[in-house]
Amino acid sequence: MNKHIKKLTICGIFAAIICVVTTFVAVPAPAIGSINLGDIFILCSAWLLGPWGALASGIGASLADIFSGFAIYAPATLVIKAIVALSCYYSFFLFVRLIKDERIGNILSRLLSALIAEGVMVLGYFAYESIVYGVSMAIASIPFNLIQGSVCFVVGTAVCHLLMQSTAIKRLLIEQTK
Repeated sequence: MNKHIKKLTICGIFAAIICVVTTFVAVPAPAIGSINLGDIFILCSAWLLGPWGALASGIGASLADIFSGFAIYAPATLVIKAIVALSCYYSFFLFVRLIKDERIGNILSRLLSALIAEGVMVLGYFAYESIVYGVSMAIASIPFNLIQGSVCFVVGTAVCHLLMQSTAIKRLLIEQTK
């Protein structure tokens, strides 16, 4: 199978996973939408798919907004979650190069890149909500975004670490580098 078709297919699978998890594994939060666990798989898609993870993340999360009745967020989510994935991917490889100890380098690089990515998520939604609802409403949503980001930061790193132990995922990563 063509390498690009395979990546696009896996990208579509991740977009679907992100959409389903964001839509159905969420805690409603009045006035701001919901606190969801979709970022767990946004982080995983960034680490596993590279820049293609941005496509999966933006599409999957924005579709979840539409399906959940928060269509006003969909255009912003498309951009914000794509940037979240890109910042996660590029900062991960920056930290891998900076941290020379291979025993802790990958896990520490994942933690640091997830922290940066979730910070981008909080800032992105703050900027969007400042424009749409005003700064005071945007400030009020920061704690909810921080909670979502913190949970996804920890759980996403753990889930990806477990996924990386899978033979199928290892094979996928090897094929991507060919």
